[in-house]
Amino acid sequence: MLVAEAAGYFAAYLASETHPATRMVIPPPALMADQEATIDRIWAHAERVANLPAHGLSGLQAKARVLMREIDERKWTRRDGTMMPPSEPPSDIDVQKSLAWSLCADLLRMEVGS
Repeated sequence: MLVAEAAGYFAAYLASETHPATRMVIPPPALMADQEATIDRIWAHAERVANLPAHGLSGLQAKARVLMREIDERKWTRRDGTMMPPSEPPSDIDVQKSLAWSLCADLLRMEVGS
């Protein structure tokens, strides 16, 4: 369930990045409302990910990816439509976020089953 929630988070995030309102200076109200609903879905998934316990490495890695995305506001979408965290943390984060990023990166380097 946790991994599915994290996948839902990234699907909603990708939808927000490609939303038509992002390409307009002043989108119509209906389009803005739709974009806001998309952002609300991101937060709802993030909250569920935060509240679900991880039962194994794959769950911890799912949480790590969501946390890294919340720390890093740079664009993660690749040309092929997949999303991957940058290899380095943003340069403007504080020590606490840097430690969290480092822990997440360590978790993502681990292989499931090891």
